[in-house]
Amino acid sequence: MPLFIVLWIYCVYDIVTHKYQNDRDKLIYLLLVIVVPVIGIPLYLIFWRTKKTGKLNKSIF
Repeated sequence: MPLFIVLWIYCVYDIVTHKYQNDRDKLIYLLLVIVVPVIGIPLYLIFWRTKKTGKLNKSIF
């Protein structure tokens, strides 16, 4: 459970602090991670981090 909370905080922080190709994507990712974290966190960490701009796209895996 503590790992899940840490990952959730990490994802929300990462989404909020970085620029995306468009603001709609950022809002969708944020809502998905907040509303459905069990599905949103893994999807964000695996797929959507590569769509960001302005930061090296490293996955934690």
